[in-house]
Amino acid sequence: VDPVGPRCSPPRRRTGRASDTQAPTPPLAKFSFASQADTTASSEVSASPATTCPGCRQTFPELRRHMKKCCPQLLPERAGSEPGDRSGRCGDVFRKVSGEDVSTSESEVREAASRSIGSVTDVFLRKVLHLRFGLDSGVPRTPAEVADALGGKYKGRPEAAYAVIREAQRRIPLAADDPKEIRVLHEDDQLLAVFKPPGLRTTPVHRFIGRSLTSQVLGYMQAAARQRGDEQLPTDPPVLCHRMDHSSSGVALFAKTKAAASYMQ
Repeated sequence: VDPVGPRCSPPRRRTGRASDTQAPTPPLAKFSFASQADTTASSEVSASPATTCPGCRQTFPELRRHMKKCCPQLLPERAGSEPGDRSGRCGDVFRKVSGEDVSTSESEVREAASRSIGSVTDVFLRKVLHLRFGLDSGVPRTPAEVADALGGKYKGRPEAAYAVIREAQRRIPLAADDPKEIRVLHEDDQLLAVFKPPGLRTTPVHRFIGRSLTSQVLGYMQAAARQRGDEQLPTDPPVLCHRMDHSSSGVALFAKTKAAASYMQ
């Protein structure tokens, strides 16, 4: 008779098999992990070449959004139907970009740019804008083409041309829209809250075109200045405190002073 008894029986002998030491991993978990890893790797490989902008040759995580500002004429829906066809780049046609109806033709953009560029006092920046919007040739240029046209230190450096293009465009005064359709929800000395309807851009595609909520707010501020009898009208709108998509509607909040903008942001 065993004096110890059954309570202290020797441990069960291990066979070395995984099933004896740990619970088997469910097949679904194995499949899900492998599938997610494979999908992530393949998406990174396929997305890496597509993040390089053909207009300025820089990489961006949201390439399409960048191309709308940098080189919209090179978007797939804007390209010519045949290789080398540039008609899709400068035709006077109404175009659709990512489901949004953009009711501004290329000729209208050039005419508005021609009227506004004269307000830029810097001679070099005016030249950059002439090249960018194709006022000399009738064909808008990408940053890479602007770099080659400028030559010198810009030749072969589209990223440098893109930077100077952005600087030049900021020198153009923002166009003010008619504020008759704006709905003011709240206004004080620091903040301005207005209603943004769907289908209206928050900011304009081009500063000299307008057709945006920001342009309407500027028109509202200028109308208020006229009523007060101010000699100088504001040329810069209040600072938008947040972003809203083209199709979204709701309250848009603007900061009227630098202190309010710094606090809200």
